[in-house]
Formats: sequence, structure tokens, C-alpha cells
Amino acid sequence: MSLLSIKKKAQTFVCRLNIVGMIACLSSVFVVAINVILRKLTDARISIPGSGELSAYLMVVICMLAIPALYTKNGHIAIPLVVDRLPRTIQKILRIAVLSVEAAVCGLFTYAGVIKVINFIETGTRTDILNVYKWPFSAFAAFGFAELTLLIILDLCTVIINKDSQEDSHE
Repeated sequence: MSLLSIKKKAQTFVCRLNIVGMIACLSSVFVVAINVILRKLTDARISIPGSGELSAYLMVVICMLAIPALYTKNGHIAIPLVVDRLPRTIQKILRIAVLSVEAAVCGLFTYAGVIKVINFIETGTRTDILNVYKWPFSAFAAFGFAELTLLIILDLCTVIINKDSQEDSHE
């Protein structure tokens, strides 16, 4: 199996997983909308308990699934103005350096997320209002950073292997 086919499979997996993020987003919008309507119709006497907390935790799911998908679509912020004017060899060295730092930082975030999940499982930590376990939401954060780390490492391998550093590693 070639590096390119592994990258394509990883990108496809990340994008398909976005369906879960879309469901989380729609759920959050639905809960907040129903809560607003209930509060408006009943002069704030009736509301959905924990709707704010639920929306906040669903935002973790949404973001941690969206960020890797955005990365696969070349949606990250880049300022090529200076770098594009440098010789190709320097561009490749800079790209390798940037991807290495990105992979290291995302890898550390993944590690910290896994440690947090383990801590939440061991302590049985629950949310304040809804009283549900916190570890699944931390697991989404760790998983999202793990996905992003994998994608960055695959890009790093592609840049190192390719002779042409100008080729965009996301396409």
C-alpha cells in the first residue's frame, strides 16, 4: 500500500466521520432552539435543564471532528507571500520544519487528552448539571488531535519523499 493511498484513506475516513459532527451540530441547534422557544412562550418558567451545558460539550465534538476535516481540505491558515519567493530547497526545509512542529504539538495535545480521559474514567467525574460522564467528551478531543496528528505526519512523509516541494501535500 503506497503512502498516497494511505493518505487518501485517512482523508476519506476523516471526512466521513464528519457526519457525527453534523449530527452533533444539528442536535445542539435543536436543543437550543427548543429551549429558547419554551422560555419565550412561558416567560422563562419552563426551560430545558442543562441545554447550555449540553451545547458546550457538543461543541467539543463538533470542533474536534471538523478541524481534521478542514485540514484535509487545505483549510488551514497559511501565508505563502514570503515562503513562495524562496528557493525550492529552502521551501521544502521550512515545510518539513513546520510540519514537524505541528505534529509534535498535536501529538502532545493527543497525549494530554488521553491522560485526561484516563483521569476522568478513574475518578468518575461527571458534568455539573446533566450528571453525565465527562470522559467521552475528552475522548473526542484526544481522538480529534490524534486524527490531525496522523494527517500531519502523512503530509510530512509526503514532503520528505517528494522531490518537488511545491506540490501541495493535501491534494
